[in-house]
Amino acid sequence: GSRELDEMEIVVVGDVTGDGVLNNRDVSMVSRALIDKEVPTDCQILAADVNGDGYVNNRDVAMISRCIVGKETI
Repeated sequence: GSRELDEMEIVVVGDVTGDGVLNNRDVSMVSRALIDKEVPTDCQILAADVNGDGYVNNRDVAMISRCIVGKETI
């Protein structure tokens, strides 16, 4: 049989906080997660992997930062 979804969560790449805006809060959350000060959800991890390499690391933080200042497009 077929199953219907009751809910769906949309993940916007780079928007780790889920507030609809790429800003320093996203950079801060990913940075804190990298040093185990923050425990991200699965959706936040998907949003944080902005370069799509399967890992969340300082390269993703750099890309989000560059995007915020207009030097990168995600």
